[in-house]
Amino acid sequence: MKKRSNKQELAALKAASIKKEKHDATMAVLYILSGLLCTVLVVTGGVLGFRAIRKSYLDSGRKYRNTVVYQTDHFEVNMAMFSYRFYSDLYSGRLDALGLDSPEELKDQTFEEGEFKNYYEYAAWLSANSIRNDLSFAESAAVKGLSLSEAELGYIQARLDRLVKNAQARNMDTEVYLSENYGRGVRLTDIEDLLKIEFLAEKERTTVSMGLSATEEEINRRLENNGAGKYYRIDYYMVVIPYGIEDKDSEEKKEQKRLQVKEQAQALASCKDLDSYLALSEEIFRELYKDQDNVDEYVEYALKEAHFVGEKMDFEEIYENRIDRYLADLDLKAGDTTVVEDSKNATAIFVEKAPYSIDQKNDAYLVLDLYLEYFSADSEADRLLENILKEYESEPTEEHFRELVRKYSQAEAEAAKDGYTDDTYISDADYEDAPKSFNGLLRTAKENNAFKNNVATLYGANGRYLVYALGEGQTLSYVEARQAVLEEKYSATVTDYPSLYKVTPKEEQEIYSPAPLYTAED
Repeated sequence: MKKRSNKQELAALKAASIKKEKHDATMAVLYILSGLLCTVLVVTGGVLGFRAIRKSYLDSGRKYRNTVVYQTDHFEVNMAMFSYRFYSDLYSGRLDALGLDSPEELKDQTFEEGEFKNYYEYAAWLSANSIRNDLSFAESAAVKGLSLSEAELGYIQARLDRLVKNAQARNMDTEVYLSENYGRGVRLTDIEDLLKIEFLAEKERTTVSMGLSATEEEINRRLENNGAGKYYRIDYYMVVIPYGIEDKDSEEKKEQKRLQVKEQAQALASCKDLDSYLALSEEIFRELYKDQDNVDEYVEYALKEAHFVGEKMDFEEIYENRIDRYLADLDLKAGDTTVVEDSKNATAIFVEKAPYSIDQKNDAYLVLDLYLEYFSADSEADRLLENILKEYESEPTEEHFRELVRKYSQAEAEAAKDGYTDDTYISDADYEDAPKSFNGLLRTAKENNAFKNNVATLYGANGRYLVYALGEGQTLSYVEARQAVLEEKYSATVTDYPSLYKVTPKEEQEIYSPAPLYTAED
């Protein structure tokens, strides 16, 4: 190898040194850039990781299970438990009452009373109050040493089993099913804990109720205070015809409209029978709704809404409304008519049926209750009902039926009095609206002669019932007076529960936001 001269070597070293310095500077920049990039990646990754962890935390429901909503000395309710109650309450009728399909739609429904933004907040407040009430009674039960029986724990397990079966019927994992219907992260254990509180609270209420009674003197005193007029009803038609006056109308035009409507109302009041009254009412409604595409539906609905059946007549009130004053007259007869005018309408009334008393003797029954919620499937309740019926038929006597009630009935308070009830009145209007209610089912069974050996089976939306017909019970006025006395005593007994058995809300909040429902988009 050719040796370099010192001069060449120095030049080479200098060049190498310059090259190294450039390399080192470049590497330093790269190190800095890579360091910055790593920092960015770490920070970004940390943020993204935190968000992912937080989302996982929320989706898992740990947040809701770790957030205590209410607590007492013996119990606490977390957000997951509250969420289950909230959605259960909605599915039990609150959504149907508002004509809605999903809980989210409640947020679009303005609540015009109080400080609630919408019906969603109001519904949450109702559920929160319900839980607080349950906690007060459960705490009272715990202080008194009450506990759930094996049968009651079995009812709770049946409720849980029903939820599992609902999930299986939809080919869903149980936890996913619960999260989609009752809130993210709600678990069977949360529901079980809440149900134990609910059942213990109900046990305390039942214990209090069973310790109360109403004497004949108390009932008679209440009857005197109620007055006989409370039990009169009247059936009538009432057609309200608006003047249809607009701001732009001249005074002459306004008066013409008033006169035209008054003439229509007077013509209705001049009708001698119901058929002619209804025929003329239809003509008037057709004129009112002539611009509607579906005029027939409007007319049909208007005629239905004009019919009032079984309306109460309360003679103790001082009516400011002339319509109410007219209808609070016991001397009215079928076919009587009148016209009542106000600033916006003329109203024509036709009395279909003269005032009548509903204070007849109620039918009395012994009732064996089987509540569907206490079974993991409706079919289980059906089978038990069939078996109990067979057991009764082996000895079809009243005493045997009473024994079966005490043996099988799931309503402790009812079983204690052999299932006796004479609170069975149902008006025609209520029967039309709720034929599947318990009293509605009783009425249908009686009208259809469904009782064999004095017994009938009733299949309701919430329960199965075996009922034994006893004949006449007490009058409606007596039953209501007795119930009023018992309710007053019950209220007096439990009025101090909130102060005696305190429920502490977290951060003194009164309204809680339930866990959102898990959706496929999540």
